[in-house]
Amino acid sequence: SFIDHSRGYEGLKIANVETGEITPLIRSDGEVRMTSCLWLNNDRLGCQMLGSSNVDGKLVGYQRFLAIDKDGENTRQLGQRATARHVGLNQFGGQLIDILPDDPEHVLMSLEQLRTSRTGSQIGSEEEGFTVQRVDVDNNRMAKIVGPIDRAAFFATDTKGEVRIFGEYSGHSDQRYGPVMELHVREPSGHGWT
Repeated sequence: SFIDHSRGYEGLKIANVETGEITPLIRSDGEVRMTSCLWLNNDRLGCQMLGSSNVDGKLVGYQRFLAIDKDGENTRQLGQRATARHVGLNQFGGQLIDILPDDPEHVLMSLEQLRTSRTGSQIGSEEEGFTVQRVDVDNNRMAKIVGPIDRAAFFATDTKGEVRIFGEYSGHSDQRYGPVMELHVREPSGHGWT
């Protein structure tokens, strides 16, 4: 697979190495950029997308992760989707942190969990921060693996599906951004961070 930049837009294409045939799958509209794409398993590809939108007169960036079958069908956003119940902007819908070769139907993604409102309902959550989710690449069903950790800026795995590192910025009143990055690690299958 590759991203073609040759015609004024970005298009995801796959090439058959035996026949040389190139098949276009999707293309961006110019408002959204495909920054990287990779195979999630033998049948499905995933692409990191970046874009911006006007929110109350201000240009606000956002990030999404899109999955698509190798035949161009079953396009689905993976990660957190924006809803009316979210308190705040869903800027970071999800970032792939590990494919799981031993579990090809799932990937690990880091995403920002936003608080949800309780207006008109008893259901809501005050939890917020970055989390790691095990995500089904076909239907976007998620299971929480780590977090949420409010001060987390990123997560990393040992490439075997174990989340072993998270980073946080410090030295700034807003703990999500700052001049110093502190790394926290844990042992395999561990629960505590050092």
